[in-house]
Amino acid sequence: MLKSFLATASKFLALVEERWLCIALSLMGLTILSDVIIRTVTRSSIYGTQEVVSYLGISVITIGAAAATRTEKHIDVDIIYRYLPLKAQGLLKIFNSLFTVFMTIIWLTWTIPLVVSAVKINELSPMLLMPMFIVKGLLPLGAVLMIIYSVAVTTKKIRAYLGKNPNETERIEA
Repeated sequence: MLKSFLATASKFLALVEERWLCIALSLMGLTILSDVIIRTVTRSSIYGTQEVVSYLGISVITIGAAAATRTEKHIDVDIIYRYLPLKAQGLLKIFNSLFTVFMTIIWLTWTIPLVVSAVKINELSPMLLMPMFIVKGLLPLGAVLMIIYSVAVTTKKIRAYLGKNPNETERIEA
């Protein structure tokens, strides 16, 4: 029952992430395009477009990094893997996943104070006067998602290394 719930929650979260990324990227493109057109015609820019694009970009980067971790498509330097035996490749993949968890925990601990201070001082964005805790809150949100996904990926890689999941494509042979 728990496994079914987690699978459903994971699918729902993946759907929300993918939809948000599509919407945010589309809004970024349309905002930039409309600003270019307006600037060409009127020689004046739309007020606040740089801010909107920047904040959408922050959401795309943080949520996109989490989505890339979930799908195991995050940045990975694999030139070393080719020169290692299979067992060592498996251990290196596990180490890389654990390192990602560690670095993301650091990211989370550094970004939470940013959100707390934005709430305490009621920080607003310079042009649109939008509450900054919303934008800054995307940073720990992305970190939490990445931690969850990194732990899941690490567990999967450990199970593959130990041969506990025979359906796993990355199973490491002795």
